[in-house]
Amino acid sequence: MTSTSAIVDHTSRAQAPLLHSQAVQPIQRLQQARPENQSPLRQEKSEEHANLDDRKSLLDALGKTLNSASTDMPDLDLTRFAVSPHSSLGRELKLINPAHVSLNWFIKHQGWIAPTNKEALQNLYDAITYAPPPQPAHRDYWGMLSREVPLTLEQRQRINEIVEGWLDKTKGGLIENLVGLATTDAHTLDSLSKMTGVQTRIGSTTQTTKTFGPYTQTETCTESPLYAQTYPAWIMGTSRSCSKKITAEPRYALYRLLLEPKAIELGKKLEAELGVLPTVTSAAELVLSALVLSVMPQLPTTRNLIGNDFALDAPDHLRKSPEAIVEALDLYLLRTHQHLKADNVRTVSYLMLSRIAPQFLVKDLPDSLLYGTHQWATFSAAVSRIEHSAPGTSATMNYQQVMNYDATTPITEQDKAFATIALRDALVDWAITNGRLDKRADNNYSESEIQQAHQDFQHQPSSLVRAGQQLATPLPNREQIALNDLKRVFGNQIDFTRKVLQATPDNLESDKNHFYSLLDVHMSGKLQAGMWRSISSDFSMAPIEKELHRLHSIEWLFTQTFNNYYTDLLQGHTAVVRNLLSQLPEEHRSSLQWGEQKFYALRKAVTSHYAHLIPKAEKEASKGRQGFIIRSEHQSKVTYYEVFPQQGKIQIRTDLPAEWPEGINTRAVGNVENNIRQPFDWEAYNSGTPPRENEFSEVVIEHIPTPDKWQRGASDKTPDLSFLGGKSFDLARTAASKHLAYDEETLRQQASGESAVELTERYEKAGAAAVLSLVPFANTLKHAINGEIAEAFTGFIIDGVSTAIPVSQPLRAFAHSIKSSKTLFNMLRKARHSTDDLVGLLGSAGKTAKPFYSTIPSFGGLRPTSNGLVQSLGVSTAVRIGRTEGVDAAGGGARTLAKIIDEKWYPVDAASGKAYGTPIEGFAPEGGIGFFERPASPQRDPDALAQYEANVINAKYSEPTSFPEGFKHLSPDTVPGYKPSMGVQEIEDLIATSNFSTEQIGSLVRQRERLLLAHTQRSAQIFQREVTAAGGTTRGMPQTYYLSQTSPDIAGECAALSTAMGLALLEGNEDTLLDNLVFAMANPEAENSAKFIRNLSSLQSTVGNELGFHSSAVGNPISYKSVIKELSEATSSKTLMISSTNHGMLAGVKVDPTGTTPKSWFFYDPNYGKAIFPTQESMAKGLEKTLSNGITGKNLDAFGTFLTGKKYKVSAFDADVVASKFNIDRVRGLTQPI
Repeated sequence: MTSTSAIVDHTSRAQAPLLHSQAVQPIQRLQQARPENQSPLRQEKSEEHANLDDRKSLLDALGKTLNSASTDMPDLDLTRFAVSPHSSLGRELKLINPAHVSLNWFIKHQGWIAPTNKEALQNLYDAITYAPPPQPAHRDYWGMLSREVPLTLEQRQRINEIVEGWLDKTKGGLIENLVGLATTDAHTLDSLSKMTGVQTRIGSTTQTTKTFGPYTQTETCTESPLYAQTYPAWIMGTSRSCSKKITAEPRYALYRLLLEPKAIELGKKLEAELGVLPTVTSAAELVLSALVLSVMPQLPTTRNLIGNDFALDAPDHLRKSPEAIVEALDLYLLRTHQHLKADNVRTVSYLMLSRIAPQFLVKDLPDSLLYGTHQWATFSAAVSRIEHSAPGTSATMNYQQVMNYDATTPITEQDKAFATIALRDALVDWAITNGRLDKRADNNYSESEIQQAHQDFQHQPSSLVRAGQQLATPLPNREQIALNDLKRVFGNQIDFTRKVLQATPDNLESDKNHFYSLLDVHMSGKLQAGMWRSISSDFSMAPIEKELHRLHSIEWLFTQTFNNYYTDLLQGHTAVVRNLLSQLPEEHRSSLQWGEQKFYALRKAVTSHYAHLIPKAEKEASKGRQGFIIRSEHQSKVTYYEVFPQQGKIQIRTDLPAEWPEGINTRAVGNVENNIRQPFDWEAYNSGTPPRENEFSEVVIEHIPTPDKWQRGASDKTPDLSFLGGKSFDLARTAASKHLAYDEETLRQQASGESAVELTERYEKAGAAAVLSLVPFANTLKHAINGEIAEAFTGFIIDGVSTAIPVSQPLRAFAHSIKSSKTLFNMLRKARHSTDDLVGLLGSAGKTAKPFYSTIPSFGGLRPTSNGLVQSLGVSTAVRIGRTEGVDAAGGGARTLAKIIDEKWYPVDAASGKAYGTPIEGFAPEGGIGFFERPASPQRDPDALAQYEANVINAKYSEPTSFPEGFKHLSPDTVPGYKPSMGVQEIEDLIATSNFSTEQIGSLVRQRERLLLAHTQRSAQIFQREVTAAGGTTRGMPQTYYLSQTSPDIAGECAALSTAMGLALLEGNEDTLLDNLVFAMANPEAENSAKFIRNLSSLQSTVGNELGFHSSAVGNPISYKSVIKELSEATSSKTLMISSTNHGMLAGVKVDPTGTTPKSWFFYDPNYGKAIFPTQESMAKGLEKTLSNGITGKNLDAFGTFLTGKKYKVSAFDADVVASKFNIDRVRGLTQPI
């Protein structure tokens, strides 16, 4: 996603002659030449302002298009916006005057997903409007620890050693040695002069706090009496002593720290000692890295862990405010770091959180946002999505900005991946905090665990949505059930209410003097053949009796319908109350979880009967069912909770006596019930109105019987009173079954006797009469009744967070800000996120502990596919994508971008295009000189080859949609300088020396592929002839054919193909693998093909180097004859992995354990296909041609010398070893039919 102030990327790409196309049209104005003597800073400012102008122009054009009356998708080629020649885009296009650019061209240029309807166009508008700001200069303040290629374990240890020797320990730790907020600084003095604040006095101490910008000044003054020396009891006056402290907010403190002379001195020292490439930021980055390491010398490899044992996702943090958790972190750091001073601890906490959990640093978090809740998970995923693309950015944003951006759907494929990863991480964090997953250091969870966590995450919001539907369901009616059954069988042409039936003489149970309708008779369950006759000449019972067998038993149907209704009613009430209880503060959840409870209802006294003769129905009808009271006693402390489900509120009462009068209150005379004045608002209990404070009512308090004492299940690990477990279900179920829902038999009688038509009419007119008058949430249910599920869900959650606590403002005040940010709608949307997308990430999760950079979390980890990947490419400097070896904490590698400087590969920052850090050991670039690639073109001028590769990489990754367009559709004949007679090298030289557009480069690369395909075809024919001459047979399937149709930008996948073929041969599926290659090549867009292509490429990334390719240790290279000898000695089937310097193959023998069939010999080269040999002799002849002196063998870049002949590294294929490196089921999936 591109930032708001920089709509275009700054990639130095191959320029296209755009001014001569229809995409860019000049605006007729006076020429605006750029001043040659303009300073770099002024140029930068000018460019920044011009970018903002471009952005406004783009949004204006989009807004005008969206506001048009037409609902049709506009033609984006005709929608244009103005581009300034001073903006990034204007300079890239080499504009001299302002010009108009088509929106369609610009979308392709940016690599955005093209909108296909107005809804998608609106999303694009919102995504640009709410895009995060530019990435801060110091990213996430972790320096080189958070780079794509981070500091190695040895480098981190060296930093610790250098800092240890440099420190002045008398001053404290590293931050105390560096920090020094000078009050004489001009900026500080200016800020202090503008400070305003407040003064508070407690006893003899006065504290004045003033703030301005990032600064806070606290002055504390204490007055003490002065006693006379002669008469000590006499007070002669007072003395006043004051202390003043100036602090800065953490982010600014870190910024100022890096400007301190001591910090600059340390940074330069570290830069020199470690041999880091000097850049503008390298010294500061090393200081920041040292600061982090001073707190955590051993960086954790576990998510959400700070230090050795401060886990942010600990279950006891559930429903705590972010500030409370940060305060706990402050105390932890002070306790575990004796040199750390209290004045600096918040800055250090900020530093820790800036990478490990940046969501804590977002500004203006609402008070209702509590850790571990669904709302927190949604917010956390939103922050993570931002951090993946721009580390450190979210800390510069406020809550509203984050959630506004999160309300947009991704507009790039990369952002789609980021959003899915972010949601998966937030889901796992939520599940750990809520006791649904056990925390693991490697963050590796199985598919079933992710699915279960996802179901648990969905459970609360989906339960509340379902509760809305359940509570809105009208009371079933037996008459309506019977009518529906009649219509099902006989249709709508008969008036079933017309009284035309009379009992026949054989019907001894019915009165023959009355007339009945079909509905009356069927409702009574007595509609039987021969028992009724028609009294009307226009109605006959004969056709009716023929179909009577199709009717249901109304008694059975009514019982089933009502039982389902009542079960749903209880479930709905239970879900609503559970939601409220689970959102209480920790202290009160603990009280309810572990204490003993009693339930109470309020009702009015029934005065129409003697107290001991009050009918149950009248007593039930006198209850206020819109609220109830829970009395909880825990550790000798009694607390009362007034629960009002319709209002979404729980009032905590600490002003009530431990014991109170309950039960029947009778008058002194007459044995009649009497109300007593009690401190409760009767209208809130009876009508569902908001409860009023200090209200008294004349009521009767009645105890509600409760079930046996609750006990926690052995497998329940959820926090106290969680929605997902604990005691919340039992408490809520008691309230639902004993009070909120009417007595089951009372409702059953009502359902059995009332007309459904009357109920429906009354329900529609009154809105909440009859059944809705009996249940809470009447207002919210209107949304659910009308099918407005999202609105109903929002109502439930908003009301649910409105817990009223004594002496504090109810949280309901924050509901509007939550609604306006669409947080809860997004929560529902994310709760419904496809589990397949989440578990689809598991394949890349690995089976071992992840390196630090990948687990906390791997922000920026997908950047090699981002828009604007390759930037600032020098003419004679090769910038390549490749894989590192052993550069991280765990000794593993990663795919990254690197630039060669002084014959050494340095990592490159994808955002700026600049090299940084120390040389990468074992860097293996992709695209022509890496291990296991297709045969390279002949050697020539390395600068020309490097420039060709740089231009192609630039075209592929900076404009990911334009390159394939040219590759597939643009004829090379239209490209200036191209000639049909050109060969592969000539085309490469043309690309290297020309200034082509991305589409034109794609076209030339496609022509180069055609020539390579033709060469491959000839080579495959030679391979077939050599194998056949040796006595074998072949099945050709050159990988070049497959890759040209499926992955034209991939150099080769011979390692993956050989590994997959090794498993296929072991399991007898080798032909299936080849069939799959053919199918994927012919149908690359098919779903199964796409999955096959992804899995094969993923396997290649794991085994695409010598160490990953070989299943076991390899010795010295051996000749093809030694390969034959080793196979000939095999007593069971055996496969050997064979590698040259840049290519992987395999050879083997199949042995029938029963001895029934002779041995079968095989050889597989991904460049050509599979060869089968019937005998050892024919196999030896075949390998002599394919690995040694045949035309095929001579083309291989083997080990060995002219004297020793060609040699290869060989190891035995081992499926178990493959499984330890890669998901074996995914490898096996490559060999199953697609």
